[in-house]
Amino acid sequence: LKSNKNGFTWENLVNYNLDKLKNHLELQFTRNMTWRKFLDGKIHIDHIIPKSAFKYNSYNDESFKLCWDLKNLRPEWSELNLSKNDILPDGSNARQMKYKIKTLEDYLYVLHNNGLNYDI
Repeated sequence: LKSNKNGFTWENLVNYNLDKLKNHLELQFTRNMTWRKFLDGKIHIDHIIPKSAFKYNSYNDESFKLCWDLKNLRPEWSELNLSKNDILPDGSNARQMKYKIKTLEDYLYVLHNNGLNYDI
């Protein structure tokens, strides 16, 4: 979300604002997680299904919206998040997926195969 947004703010691209993001993340804080630790870089925003699992060319693509949807984001300790890299919850590597996520149907399929549901 840091690069080429064609003049749009990130909020316009993902259809939520900073308050919604903060609330969503805070509701998922685990023991000892705080905003101070987040601001100090000890906590990252993790993509449950890694960004590399999605195929998109534009912020208008459905897969871009799914990748950055609040349901795919959670707070994670930075060391754990960095160690995961492109690993899906089932332990497979997202970069090696035969088919990348392009649609909601694809996303639901990957969630199901990883023992997750859309209500993450």
